[in-house]
Amino acid sequence: MANRPPAALDELHKGLARVKADPRDHLDPKLLDRFRAQLIGPNIAPLIPSLVPELLSVLPTLNQDPEPVTLILRVLLEPLSFTEILDYTGGPTLLVEALRSPLASINLLAVDVLRKAARSPSNTAMVAGMKEVVSELLSVFFLRDTDVSSVVGHLLKDFMVTDFPEALTSVDMGGTGLSNSSEGRARGQGLMWRRWFDDPEIYTIFFTLTSLDVPDPQTGQVDKRQRTVAQARLLDLIPRLASLDLPRLKASHFPEVEARFGLEYEKEGLLDYAVLHMVDTSDDLLMYITLVDFYGSFIRLSSEVVARAGSTPASRYSSPALDYLITTGRHAQTCSDYLSSDASHARTCLEASVRRVRSANYLAIYASTYPDHLLTAKTSGDELLITEVVDFLHQELEEVGTGPLEAHTSYDLHLLVSIPRLAMLPRGADPESEFAVDAASESLPAKLEIAVANEDVLKTLAAIFHGPTEEESRSAERPYHSDGEDWELDPGFWDLEAAAARVLCLMYTYHDPSWVKRVVTIAETIVMTDAALAAIGLITAIITAEWKEAPYGNGVGRHGFILPVEGQVLNVFGKPQPLTGMEFLLQQENFHLVQYLCRPPQTFANLVGGRGDSESAAYRVAVAKNDALRAFHKALRGMPREYNSVKKMVAQALNRPLFGGSEPGAKVATMEM
Repeated sequence: MANRPPAALDELHKGLARVKADPRDHLDPKLLDRFRAQLIGPNIAPLIPSLVPELLSVLPTLNQDPEPVTLILRVLLEPLSFTEILDYTGGPTLLVEALRSPLASINLLAVDVLRKAARSPSNTAMVAGMKEVVSELLSVFFLRDTDVSSVVGHLLKDFMVTDFPEALTSVDMGGTGLSNSSEGRARGQGLMWRRWFDDPEIYTIFFTLTSLDVPDPQTGQVDKRQRTVAQARLLDLIPRLASLDLPRLKASHFPEVEARFGLEYEKEGLLDYAVLHMVDTSDDLLMYITLVDFYGSFIRLSSEVVARAGSTPASRYSSPALDYLITTGRHAQTCSDYLSSDASHARTCLEASVRRVRSANYLAIYASTYPDHLLTAKTSGDELLITEVVDFLHQELEEVGTGPLEAHTSYDLHLLVSIPRLAMLPRGADPESEFAVDAASESLPAKLEIAVANEDVLKTLAAIFHGPTEEESRSAERPYHSDGEDWELDPGFWDLEAAAARVLCLMYTYHDPSWVKRVVTIAETIVMTDAALAAIGLITAIITAEWKEAPYGNGVGRHGFILPVEGQVLNVFGKPQPLTGMEFLLQQENFHLVQYLCRPPQTFANLVGGRGDSESAAYRVAVAKNDALRAFHKALRGMPREYNSVKKMVAQALNRPLFGGSEPGAKVATMEM
């Protein structure tokens, strides 16, 4: 019974016969949908030998939307391997025709088949031998609508990863449609790489379909919109290729081809074309955004390839990609776009704002990926880059206030949490001199005022005060240097960051002693759901913080940034300070936070309007608060006996149902806006 053919099979055969006899005839779409719904595991295999060739034969001449037919074919082809499908299609010809079709559903059917090949180095090598298939894939990627191009883009990346002839890590496999594990992976043969870079006709495609200087051979014109779309797609593809084989992208492969597109003979390759020659941002703001976003992806993925080369976590100092952007001047220009107060190069305020936002995002990626490079890098004026960044952030954050943030300010905050915490400390902290009490207000976080309208500020403080993540704290080092020499290993970087997180939190408290109380008030303001969740997130960040004690003796730092020693911290506050986030929250002045965590969650249930969205908001806040309480309970386990009463109170709160115990007409806190 399980292997009975679909009930609509006979009717489908009759319809196909009519279409073969008269291509002007149509297949009933409802019949096709009904037949596809009847395709169930056991009854698929017997249909394949006869039905697949029959459907493939009518597809090119079908006088209607072919999508219902292609969907049936995708179901029928799913159990087959790539080589088995080739047997049914009689070779790559049908794949080429499907990719050339102007219809997206037929293109996607071909991609579905080729995706099977991308899972195997041997099948990928087979596709590499199909020059027309490779050529059409690249044409579809550059020229077709986004819904098809994006799928083909993922397929191309999968092919290049599968075909790569060296051992890969899970880092390399990330972002592909392939298994995120390198164990047992057969190495590729490199044939697809050779097809792309050693075949002049294929190699030329990357230039002709993206250049603004080469007319379309059919129209004799340059469609600038189409070319800039193709440029964006090439810039999306290159970081993944560069993370695997950057030297191949930098190398010249066919000097005569490259010279036609403005490249220096035998000295520049595809990477130079894409970064230095291809894009014209002078009157195209979208392409400026695309190019700067490319820089960020490029340096981030390149740091991972350095890690793969040494089989250790990535360097915090530099990478070949960052060296490349520095050498070509693109790194300095992008940093300048953020730091420059002169927006004369921008024609409108909108353009100036966009340039600043995108360059801030690049700087954030650079700062978080290469913190040591940021701490030592100098500008064209021989000033430390980090000094200019910090000064600029001081200036911008002074204007944040308590109202809703400007769009660009969110990116300033993103950059702030990306720079090393050492650089957020007040400058001029001399280990030989007394650490001034007033210095607490000069730390970067002190510029941020906690308010209900600024959940981004709460999230920023959470990231800063928590300190390094668990993954960062565990990470080892393999510093990279462009001269080929390793820098001295320094496993203490994250310890200094953890100590700086503690000092910054203590300084913020000295500057604003009531900030914890305001955070609790915001956490109870469930009508401002996002702010309440951000406030609870800040509380949780400090509960789970892995702080380190500030060092004793002489002050320590990195590249001229000094972390105050514990003696200086003692002098500032007049008494020993908490060494952990839990000790900080359990201080008497913060006990209202413990009481908040142990109170029953609030609800809108008794307010006019019923449950609806407001009740959903109350539930989300209650769940987040309960998670914070559980983290608090877990952290209490290591605390001394003097906190037994707190442990008992927290345990009782955890045993209560999520909304149990709330008094009638539960108060919904409000704040002055």
